[in-house]
Amino acid sequence: MEHLSHSDFKPATVPTLMMDLGIEASERNEFGMTVANLAKVGKLLTNEEGLIALPPIGDEVIGTFRKNPRGFGFVVLEDKVREGDVFIPPDGVSNALTGDRVKVRITHQRRNGADDIVGDIIEVLSRKRKSFTGELLKQGVTWLVHPDGKELTRPIVVRDAEAKNAKSGDKVVVEITHYPEGDVLPEGVITRVLGEAGGVPVADRERTWNQGIGMIAVVGRDEADDVVATLSGAGTRAWVCGEVADVDPSATVDDETSRGTKGVDGGSARLVGLHR
Repeated sequence: MEHLSHSDFKPATVPTLMMDLGIEASERNEFGMTVANLAKVGKLLTNEEGLIALPPIGDEVIGTFRKNPRGFGFVVLEDKVREGDVFIPPDGVSNALTGDRVKVRITHQRRNGADDIVGDIIEVLSRKRKSFTGELLKQGVTWLVHPDGKELTRPIVVRDAEAKNAKSGDKVVVEITHYPEGDVLPEGVITRVLGEAGGVPVADRERTWNQGIGMIAVVGRDEADDVVATLSGAGTRAWVCGEVADVDPSATVDDETSRGTKGVDGGSARLVGLHR
């Protein structure tokens, strides 16, 4: 199925597929039966010439959602289709988060003379996760948990902070009871108080810890947006988290850009924007 999903794949006969995939002679009968069974249940299409291809996308599909920090996302479908993964615009995300299994309604739009496939999430079938770790802060009379990482970027409203003897600045684990949708913030309950967040200034934390970024790829400034779009389209969460800069050897840790990395001289990376 992955072979048929490639953007440059063209409908082919079973013998051609066997040759392309390197199917051994002893496995050809089984391969042919598998193709026939997939065609029978609608996961493959065959025409009068015996050409095999993926079916077109239906009106509703199911898959795993991958959200981009900019608000849009993609759904990686469970059943492969000719059109590939489905683009979800910001207003079609609903309350889905990265990793959630979702049902999507498909709409077809004409753009520049071509058929453009757009999805709208109509139901979250299952959640990847319900609990998040973050820092508890009080804003006016409202208690908010600012979650770590990039999976959930909006603060979580909690109403049981005082009952759990939690203080502003504490690190807590919160379980989501109502997920974010539109302008409405998510809500949750504190399930564990981990203790004080540490009181370390943000600038010092940025110089010292990974901050949940994971692997970093260094690319040219003019290539960054294209790389992010490509990775996001493949289901890998990516964003521009900083820039590599020349640094004066006499720079100190008090400067905006600190020298070296974890005590190693020779370069500097200044994190910006969406790394928190």
